Amino acid sequence: MVAGLLITQAYMKKTGRQSIIVWCLVVIFAVSVVAIPIFGGLSLKKEADEGLDLLAFNNLCAVKE
Repeated sequence: MVAGLLITQAYMKKTGRQSIIVWCLVVIFAVSVVAIPIFGGLSLKKEADEGLDLLAFNNLCAVKE
């Protein structure tokens, strides 16, 4: 973490721009946009394979013990 901060500061001093931070955020956002649906779909597939009814409603008033 500290190494990344030092590298980023050195880059910004050398170039005078902060665009690397913006591009890092863009990459993180793009990866999450792709990864979240994939892992969510895999989780739903696992639950369906286990026989859970994915479209069933739960009783919100029931007391869980």
